[in-house]
Amino acid sequence: MLDLEIFRTHPLRIHSSAIIGILVTIGKRLKQRRLELGLTQDGLAALCPTVRQGDISAWETERSTLTAPKIVEIARGLGVTSDWLLMGKEVVA
Repeated sequence: MLDLEIFRTHPLRIHSSAIIGILVTIGKRLKQRRLELGLTQDGLAALCPTVRQGDISAWETERSTLTAPKIVEIARGLGVTSDWLLMGKEVVA
């Protein structure tokens, strides 16, 4: 059973299942947007200077995680915000 007290005393800790849920949806959103744009994995990689086709494949199939700089780069290549890629919606501050 999950001890919720840890979240009250340490609000910056995130349960690992929440992180896994976020990663799963990032891969799905990445693939969804890439296909909407009619891009292959190679085509998207060509738009992102430090990204390889194999990286995109691994992210879409959730075999690998994205770093913050890669999230920003992929979001730009897809024409979306990092917020959308991470959370599926635009975040208004």
